Amino acid sequence: MTRGRNTRRRGNTTVRKIRKELEADGYLTDTVEKHGKFVLHKDLFSSYAEDFGFDIIAIRHGTIKLIQAKTNRCATHTPYSEFAMQHAHSLLHIEQWVWVNNLKTKHPGFVIWNYNHQGVMTKIDERKEIACRKKKKKKKKVRCKR
Repeated sequence: MTRGRNTRRRGNTTVRKIRKELEADGYLTDTVEKHGKFVLHKDLFSSYAEDFGFDIIAIRHGTIKLIQAKTNRCATHTPYSEFAMQHAHSLLHIEQWVWVNNLKTKHPGFVIWNYNHQGVMTKIDERKEIACRKKKKKKKKVRCKR
């Protein structure tokens, strides 16, 4: 039973990190996940397909993002790309954010999958950007000889 609590805790931590990052960018966010013993569909649009749904909705200047939050592994891309082909457009973005922080990775961070109206997905790996920023900071440090 403790495993369920730990996975729920990790998932809630990931959702909080995503909301914090989006709110820093000026988005109005809310969690759309429902919890309960008798709740069949826990995520937004989870009745659309099996193992599918959105955890976060974010709004800024008329643009809406539907976001699925995951920890350490991404969900199946097929239902998200199919949903995006039917519903995504310039003002509605379908995204999957994966927080990667397992023992194999040096740099924890988000991997973001964007799905467009043609069903094509693009991957943004923020972990590489963090690693590059750290390398640049190390190079700039010049020690003075005395």
